[in-house]
Amino acid sequence: MATRWGWYHAKRAVCMRVWGATGRSRVAVVALVAGFTLAACSSTPSGESPSPGGSPGDSQQSGVPAPAPKPAVVTLTPAQGAANVAPGEPVTVAVADGKVGEVKLTGADGKVVAGKPKEDGSGWESAEPLGYGKTYTVTAAATGTDGKPVTSTSTFSTAKPGRQIGVSINLVEGETVGVGLPLIFTFTANVPDKAAAEKALKIVTEPQAEGAFHWFGEKTVMWRPKEYFKAGTKISVNAAIYGKNLGNNTFGREDKPAKVVVGDKLVATADGGTHQMKVVVNDQEVKQMPISMGKPSSSTPAGTYTVMSEHTGYTMDSSTYGVPTDSKAGYRTFVKYAVRMSNSGIFYHSAPWSVGSQGKRNVSHGCINLSTENAQWLMETSKKGDIITVTNSGPQVLEPTDGWSVWQMSWDDWKTGGDRN
Repeated sequence: MATRWGWYHAKRAVCMRVWGATGRSRVAVVALVAGFTLAACSSTPSGESPSPGGSPGDSQQSGVPAPAPKPAVVTLTPAQGAANVAPGEPVTVAVADGKVGEVKLTGADGKVVAGKPKEDGSGWESAEPLGYGKTYTVTAAATGTDGKPVTSTSTFSTAKPGRQIGVSINLVEGETVGVGLPLIFTFTANVPDKAAAEKALKIVTEPQAEGAFHWFGEKTVMWRPKEYFKAGTKISVNAAIYGKNLGNNTFGREDKPAKVVVGDKLVATADGGTHQMKVVVNDQEVKQMPISMGKPSSSTPAGTYTVMSEHTGYTMDSSTYGVPTDSKAGYRTFVKYAVRMSNSGIFYHSAPWSVGSQGKRNVSHGCINLSTENAQWLMETSKKGDIITVTNSGPQVLEPTDGWSVWQMSWDDWKTGGDRN
């Protein structure tokens, strides 16, 4: 405050001297006051030009000319006259130096195909698939930065597939799955272009999980995360194969979407040495149960299994994996509770006939025997995709190709893609 008042009194004294001075002095003092006032009010050092920006004519002063108005450039995909267009790929409009206006995509029958513009006005994209073997016309309007309208049109035809194939997935909409579940896509015929098929298989996890595809043969591809899913993960899958060229004029028949959620983390360990199974849920041991596994002549393969399916009331039949029921090693037995762990016939199941051996010795044909009560509890507690690890069971080792045993393969081996090439 003292500084402000000091400046005011100094200026007032100068003004008083002006009024009392001679005409010659008045001019000199006025010039002094004018110089003092400019110095006090200006933030620009002497000899410097004002910085550019803000006032009219600044762009000219800075030497950067304003962009010249341009006509809009419209690019349509597919282009005029295109043929054999994959009907599952989107029709797009891209606009440079302007904004998109009205876009209309219609079939030869006059039916309008839905679509929507981009929020920034730079283009448009169709929102539904086209039909096979049909002709379409897209007409797009745009306005350039010069304010002038332009219109562009493209007429094209879609492919007629040599064959169509379908796909199934190992998911049921809305179900709760285990942390070890692989996502399995099984095509109805050989897939010529596996890279194109992988591109059509959309997988979204929340939270995000690193994962990769691995092919087992010509028809089946699996996707698994690098590590077990976190409990509570939301998985959204869409086998969006309709209208996609999967190689050699083979196209997808229809899309298959599904959304599931990962439940509690359940890992059960069956130990052939102690004849016990330990069940851990969310990293806390909740139960230990006596078991009997495969006898020495038919030991249970050691490794990490993934639960495949659950059955109440099931007939265990050795002929399903190549052993005739009337042979010495064959059998056909009804059990109340059975859960499949492999394609080769390994289950955990209720076995009231072996309760006397459970916890003491291994006497089964390869399955994990439990009492009826314990088998019921485990089946009600576990779910598809849970993990069961078998240890100390004998010389046989579980193959990664046996069922959903994807955790038998290292991550580096998995990432090679298998039979992709």
